[in-house]
Amino acid sequence: MKIRTALTLKNTCVTAAVLALCMLLIYLMSEQARSRTFFHDLRSEAVTKAHLFLQNQVDARTMQSIYLNNKKFINEVEIAVYTTDFQMLYHDAIQNDIIKEDQAMIDRILKKGETEFYIGDYQGIGMLYSLNGQDYVITAAAYDGYGYNNLAQLRHTLLLLLLIGLTLLAITGYLLAQDALKPSATSYVRPRPSPPRASATACRSRTRSMSWASWPPPSTRCWSDSRSPSTRKRCSLVMFPTSFVRL
Repeated sequence: MKIRTALTLKNTCVTAAVLALCMLLIYLMSEQARSRTFFHDLRSEAVTKAHLFLQNQVDARTMQSIYLNNKKFINEVEIAVYTTDFQMLYHDAIQNDIIKEDQAMIDRILKKGETEFYIGDYQGIGMLYSLNGQDYVITAAAYDGYGYNNLAQLRHTLLLLLLIGLTLLAITGYLLAQDALKPSATSYVRPRPSPPRASATACRSRTRSMSWASWPPPSTRCWSDSRSPSTRKRCSLVMFPTSFVRL
């Protein structure tokens, strides 16, 4: 595998993993927000319908008729009202009971005061409701069709964005790797030519131009000040080149 291809694949995979993780977190947080919102709406609907029934503002037959008619068009909330000793006072559709309450559930609601649960795709709640000094147990369940539809659209949108993002990442990563591996015009530096060596004629000219005022020459001082033979040898080689000795 070429280096350019390997770099492109590594960068694309790492970035795609981070992007997919972010999108997964967005989806999970949206699902959690949908669930909390629907539980809140379910609680409000249950209290409203139970209050209408317990206050004798609407009779049971009318409420059941409204529930059956609304269920044909919307995801209507199904509620049931019980006394604390598990005596049913009202139920929207006993023949299509979603929660299927029992004594253990009533006892759990009385103990906790309120509970939330799932029944398949349905969400349900059980709560203790007090009215005029009397305690009642209310259960309610419904299907959040609107919320699940929004989640499905969000899921499709996130998947589409992930595919588009991966495609763009692969293209840009390939181009960047190609540009990074391209040889640069300034990467090769020509060696500087070495300065030409002085000719013997130039050495003689410099030697003749030396004045006696500068005597003794630096070579003599170097020779007299140096105690090491190797140092004296280097000084003589430096201060007295071959062309000078010939004179």
